[in-house]
Amino acid sequence: MYTIRSYYDEWGRYTNPNNLNYFANFCDNHDKNRLLSIPGNWDDRIKQLKACNAMVLTSVGIPIVYYGTEQYFSGGEDPANR
Repeated sequence: MYTIRSYYDEWGRYTNPNNLNYFANFCDNHDKNRLLSIPGNWDDRIKQLKACNAMVLTSVGIPIVYYGTEQYFSGGEDPANR
């Protein structure tokens, strides 16, 4: 948690607060492979996705959750990621 706080302290020094209306956070979307398509242990990937979404929903900016992420869709290359 100290690392996250330090990151945002440093980040805040160089960020114009007037631009935060345009700052969006997301874990995956239709342009890249979904996060759960990365090879490895399924349970570990679920934990990583949950941690990523926790950061998205609590970070500075607009949180974006691409449809299917909440249902653990694991699509890979286009068009499977849609």
